[in-house]
Amino acid sequence: MALDGVKNADMTSFQVWPNPTNGILNIEAEGMYTIEIRNVLGQIVLQAEKVETIEISSLENGVYFLIVKLNGKSFITKVVKR
Repeated sequence: MALDGVKNADMTSFQVWPNPTNGILNIEAEGMYTIEIRNVLGQIVLQAEKVETIEISSLENGVYFLIVKLNGKSFITKVVKR
């Protein structure tokens, strides 16, 4: 199980796990945030606000990009759905 996360100098951080996933992504972030999941074509396939888990089992297996918009900044991490 991999734990992906981002932390920058102004202490904005988030973590996403497990990655790769079979369908459930856990998200931990500080503050109010929104989430978009996009496919490799850049199409939004899922959106959510301030959630701790996201169910993506209905998505096809492959690579997706999870975009967390937090404190006026956007952070992107790659997610693999198996």
